[in-house]
Amino acid sequence: MVTDNYEKEISFIESVLKEAAQRLNHMKIQSIHDKTSRDLVTSSDYAIEQYIITMIQSQFPSDHILSEEMNQDTLLQERTWVLDPIDGTCNYANAIPMFGIQLALTVGSVIAAAGIMLPCLNELYLASQNGGCTLNGKKLT
Repeated sequence: MVTDNYEKEISFIESVLKEAAQRLNHMKIQSIHDKTSRDLVTSSDYAIEQYIITMIQSQFPSDHILSEEMNQDTLLQERTWVLDPIDGTCNYANAIPMFGIQLALTVGSVIAAAGIMLPCLNELYLASQNGGCTLNGKKLT
């Protein structure tokens, strides 16, 4: 049973997602590649993913990271960060303003803390075990 509300991790997710969104807002797509016949990856995906991975490694050096573009084969372990740098890359690449940056921490098989930043809507959703859910800092019910 999880008894921690992961305040430190939620604060980290909040600051990293806000900074990643700012970076993404100022980025120009340098390249677009087909990942599969139905999925794209952009230079922005790689840049945002690398930024977030660097931040995780600096703040939580013993944690593991599972990310969409670079660390796809990591298994969920005791503490594993799960990252999708741009969820909705096709929308992002086509200037459709419905995409987000997602980051979550799993502890064992439990999602302990998570967030998604929707840059074009300026919406940040955060949730944690025993800590509830917020939208832009306001409690959701």
